[in-house]
Amino acid sequence: MDFTEGEICDLVKRLGLDHPDPERLAILGCDNSCEVQSGPGSGKTTLLTAKLALLSECWRDAHRGVCVLSHTNVARREIEDRLASSASLRRLLDHPHFIGTFQAFVDQFIALPFLRQRDLPITAVDNERFARRAWAAYITAGVYPSAKGWLKHRGDETRIRQIIGGLRYADGELRVDSANYPAGLPAPKSATYGDLRNLKHRLAKQGYFRFDDMYAMAERTLSKLPYLATAIRDRFAWVFVDELQDTSAVQCRLIEQLFPASHCVVQCFGDKNQTIFNLDEDAVVAPKLFGKRPVLPLSSTRRFGPAIAGLASRFTAAAKQTLVGHPTGPSRRNTIFLFSRAAINQVVPRFANLVLAEVPPETWRKREVCVVASRKKVRVLKRDHFPLSLGDYWGGFDPDTAVSRRILIPSSDLCKKLGNVRPSLGPALKRRTPS
Repeated sequence: MDFTEGEICDLVKRLGLDHPDPERLAILGCDNSCEVQSGPGSGKTTLLTAKLALLSECWRDAHRGVCVLSHTNVARREIEDRLASSASLRRLLDHPHFIGTFQAFVDQFIALPFLRQRDLPITAVDNERFARRAWAAYITAGVYPSAKGWLKHRGDETRIRQIIGGLRYADGELRVDSANYPAGLPAPKSATYGDLRNLKHRLAKQGYFRFDDMYAMAERTLSKLPYLATAIRDRFAWVFVDELQDTSAVQCRLIEQLFPASHCVVQCFGDKNQTIFNLDEDAVVAPKLFGKRPVLPLSSTRRFGPAIAGLASRFTAAAKQTLVGHPTGPSRRNTIFLFSRAAINQVVPRFANLVLAEVPPETWRKREVCVVASRKKVRVLKRDHFPLSLGDYWGGFDPDTAVSRRILIPSSDLCKKLGNVRPSLGPALKRRTPS
């Protein structure tokens, strides 16, 4: 790929985007592996789409393609929707290209073909369906006596269900552990471990798997069939990783194994300053993908103005970066809510009042005003885990049935119901169903 500045600017204009600043020009024109340090609100998905549009202009290889790896289906759909806007861009949605989540990539290219080759059924790859099936198999009378003896000392039935439901293959050796029991299962040679391993194998033979089982299967496949890695890297000449800071340890290993710098152009977009460490059993203790490639900054943001950008820049501790606020962006108050357990039901109403005070009505009447938090129950409940999810802020939110981690504050309710602080928002909130 070799585009002049004029060609890049012309394409950006055709896409309806603003004229690129020097940082964006450098990223769009880069044809080597790199790491884009993207500040908050920097428009990296828009920039990634523009990069893909440039590639589509010159792509002629019918056998090698572009691979875009994201962490969520929301991000995947956003990229696909933008590419679907023109015939030339839509080419990247077809073979030999791939745009999807890490999970879909691992399933499609490595894990599921491996299972089919071994004549194993694939009934469901889903954590909750696995957990239900595992519990039904576990409570069968007369089986797994050692495991039952060990588990009865681990807690009540709810806790035992969590441990059983979390049974997974942990690595390429198909070692069994539980995602919901960080302390670890008994020693591999123990009768208890044997029972739990047999339960896991039994479910695998029936075709029931957890999502993370697919990563273990992928690592095993690549260790047994090394030529597969060669075939995959020959398939994809360019690889893009979205939200680099959210990659797990096993995802890091797979990227490095499948796409070495000598064979592929790998460009990673993410924000090292938004990395969350040690809050998940598979978190990357040190962000192993960061710092492996030349870094290109993306510092300007449309999310906030110069005042907040100046404040936020002081907190870029992991990767020092001077954020550049949008020059015409409105100046908002910097707000942090401090609250006690007893006052937690006032957080969302207070936020709604802040929106009323700070955001012009013509804006919030047209845009969604949402409260965003975790929607799922924590896997291993600890005494100090509070707040856990949206349900702690709003009693009407059910994490077992919710399909989104956002609750929407309709504009009509902002107008009519939230002029003053209310102790409960209940009826003024509704769950948002993603499109």
